[in-house]
Amino acid sequence: MGALCAFAQALDEEPDKFLARHANGDWGDLSESDRQANEHAVGHSLRVLSAYRLRTGEKIWIITEADRSVTTFLLPEDSGFSQSLSPLPVLGRIISIGSRSSRMPQQEMFLEQLAGDRLITVLKIYDRSYAHEVFVQVDDEAKKRLAIALEITENYDPENIPDATGQYYEDFLWEELSEASLEDVRQSPQLYSFFVVTETKAGKTRDIYISADWPSAESYAQNRIANGRGSL
Repeated sequence: MGALCAFAQALDEEPDKFLARHANGDWGDLSESDRQANEHAVGHSLRVLSAYRLRTGEKIWIITEADRSVTTFLLPEDSGFSQSLSPLPVLGRIISIGSRSSRMPQQEMFLEQLAGDRLITVLKIYDRSYAHEVFVQVDDEAKKRLAIALEITENYDPENIPDATGQYYEDFLWEELSEASLEDVRQSPQLYSFFVVTETKAGKTRDIYISADWPSAESYAQNRIANGRGSL
């Protein structure tokens, strides 16, 4: 419990209230798609992530690993605080507190299912550079589905949308995806999260879709599974 006391002293906040919210499924300051992803994660033994605002306006993260053995606090990087915690019964046991800058989430599996001779997976990733590589290589049909998920035609007048066959459209779509994937515009450093659909056949894996939200990625993956013992 000494580490929790140190947490309270470092940030002048009581950690118990955040732990209680996390343990009870109150995910705090997350987007609707991330809330849905958490609900899916709870039922499928995946990593669960919550975010909460301190009185200072800064954000902390609480992450429970997939096997529920470890829960981690990620604190504002300027708090100067990093310390191990004793075991506590909150969706597993809390064993570490760290700075956001040194303990950012990596990636996790949200879906894995065979479709004939193919394996379809959905990963949640936090690496914007890797996300851009995926975005560039997915096909035009995937980009059309992404544009629908991002509600491009609902959010822009037709004259403000670049020609889909022109050189500026891909940059435009990427910027829209990046903006939708940003966890919190007020956060520094910024945290992005993306859902990537992959397909593996004969030992070769390729990325076939990317989105900012779980429902869109799940729908694409399920269509691939249903229709996809071939192409969409």
